[in-house]
Amino acid sequence: KLTTKRLLKRSPLVEQPVMQTYLFTEEDLTVFNIKSYKVEYSQISKFKKATTFYLLQTFDRKSFILSFDGFDEDSQKEAFEAFIQDKMAENRKR
Repeated sequence: KLTTKRLLKRSPLVEQPVMQTYLFTEEDLTVFNIKSYKVEYSQISKFKKATTFYLLQTFDRKSFILSFDGFDEDSQKEAFEAFIQDKMAENRKR
């Protein structure tokens, strides 16, 4: 089992940070970077909250790090947590 610390240690994003923009809709998550792509919520296997960021991981081991700095207010972080947990719960029911 990988811990968050070990996962981050192995991530290429740590040594070569990349600015990414995420758009969360009811249907999926869109990642905007050099190229854009969509990730269905059914592909998300893990959601973790660390001290300064959220970590999403897909079944094919892609990791998405969402810094708390990307949220304007604490209420937005709380709303995001509830939203993503709800989406993951919906996928478990299917």
